[in-house]
Amino acid sequence: MKLPLPVDQFIRHQPRLVISQGLPVISAGIATDQAYYLMSGKAKDISASRAKKAFDAGDMISFVAFLALDSYATDVIAKTRCEVLAIPRHVIEDQWGSEDIASWVFACSMASDVVKKQNPTMVDYVK
Repeated sequence: MKLPLPVDQFIRHQPRLVISQGLPVISAGIATDQAYYLMSGKAKDISASRAKKAFDAGDMISFVAFLALDSYATDVIAKTRCEVLAIPRHVIEDQWGSEDIASWVFACSMASDVVKKQNPTMVDYVK
């Protein structure tokens, strides 16, 4: 999923993580208090689900989970060396809500619906 915000303004102000091949970019169970933007490299969701996702430079990693869940539900591993921008939740929420707070609420609600449809066992897990 592509980032819905202008990336340039974040690059200078948010921490960058450099992750070696084979190491976790996101681990299942960590809080969704940050969104992760893949600046370079490739990563892959290694969950047990049949719909494993690959991420390339320019993608938000597990963005639907970021919007819908209290913690990430799957592991994402660096397939190559990755440079990742970690963006705090409040930065994205403030940016999205600066024009219309309903946009943030709507996005989170839609993401929750997507998670429920993809995995019915997570109905009680979604915020």
